[in-house]
Amino acid sequence: MSSHQAINQAFEHLYGAIEYGFDAPKSKAKDGPLKHLQRVMADLDWELMRESFPAFSGSWLEAFSCQEQGVPVAGQVVKAAALPKAAELTKRAASDAEREVLAQGKAISLRPPAGDVLVVSPTSDEACVYQVTEQGVTKLAGSIVDFVVAEVTRISGTAPSAAPGGDAGGPPVFLDGNNYAVVIAGRRLQGDFTVGVVRALRQAVADLAVSTGLPLAAVYMGESGEDAEADQTDYGSVVIGLVTAWMDGEGGNREPAVLAHEALSASALERIPTELWELVEEHGGALDDEAGVFLASAGWTVASIFPADATWEDGSVEGEPLVTTCSEDDGAGVRIDDNAELAGQGLLLWATYA
Repeated sequence: MSSHQAINQAFEHLYGAIEYGFDAPKSKAKDGPLKHLQRVMADLDWELMRESFPAFSGSWLEAFSCQEQGVPVAGQVVKAAALPKAAELTKRAASDAEREVLAQGKAISLRPPAGDVLVVSPTSDEACVYQVTEQGVTKLAGSIVDFVVAEVTRISGTAPSAAPGGDAGGPPVFLDGNNYAVVIAGRRLQGDFTVGVVRALRQAVADLAVSTGLPLAAVYMGESGEDAEADQTDYGSVVIGLVTAWMDGEGGNREPAVLAHEALSASALERIPTELWELVEEHGGALDDEAGVFLASAGWTVASIFPADATWEDGSVEGEPLVTTCSEDDGAGVRIDDNAELAGQGLLLWATYA
């Protein structure tokens, strides 16, 4: 997936969350990710974003889009030509490494009223993104694509990889026969449980998701089938918690989705209401003590996380997955928040039938 496609996918998700379509700008093949992002900012409907997303106000996407369109933010119009030189900001750096970053960087946006500066460094397609304030220099993302994905995730409340095949209101119930790769912060259902318990839990958790407005789910990894008796032992695996990213693989016919690093953070566990765990006990389920972020393969599925340089060719992903799990395996679902191999690089999420 190219940087242009990844950026477009993020904004498709942002617009899709409020049931609007996104018209991607026409960029030239030679345009790098920053140039493409500038084209998106020049057309972004900032008024709609302000009305629809409280978190858009004060964000870098608001500052950047208004700058590109000559619109005031906090009563100030910021012009690209008037942006400070990144090298002039070195007095805000606390270390030699930060000074080097700024010396090699370029300011691309300024956010009123505090005057925070958004910097890319080095000035190439492989640039990282930094925020420079009076308090110092903070690295926001390891690439422009990751920066966009992180901003869209924070503003919309869900990761862009949740967009393909999904509903704006949250993840589906992940019923049998569906084919999803799911990233979920939560806990495993442990011990022996029946088909009836799994069915009841999935629906009860889905109802709680509606009442709380949170993307809660009980992700079932198996294939008990609709004809299975309720008192039959189910040998699938189940993870219950808060979904941070998901994609519908459509049997492997959909290309991978960009996976934001924020979706892998165990901090999502803090957003899970205690009512969820109480609900599990009420329905006869027992939870494992270990909590974390898991890659789950909902339905009869192989779910994988690939590096960003993996390519989509003729209906398959070319490249070795960094992590994979299959519903066919015992104990399907793999914990990923403590996987150091996933840190520091772009990621793609993909699902196909087992």
